Amino acid sequence: MRSQNQEKLIMVAAITFKVTKDHPDAKYVIDINEPLRYEDEFTFSFNPKMDMQSVKQHIKNELALVAGGGYSTEYIEVLDYDFKTLQIESIIGK
Repeated sequence: MRSQNQEKLIMVAAITFKVTKDHPDAKYVIDINEPLRYEDEFTFSFNPKMDMQSVKQHIKNELALVAGGGYSTEYIEVLDYDFKTLQIESIIGK
């Protein structure tokens, strides 16, 4: 079996969004007209041939689902995404 080179990526990503009045957690939001922000840190190991845009799209999907209360993305209006790469390092898989 051949060793496969991989990269380890650590990235902080954030979503800025507004919730709709139908959001399941809207009753806990003081003002649904005010933008909210959710930020998280992600760690991935992946093939370096993988397109970084695909990685970012996966993160966007995860953030939107969390912003939607874990139910659906239909209850939010996405205003912006922010990405900050903390670390990329090559690793050798076995």
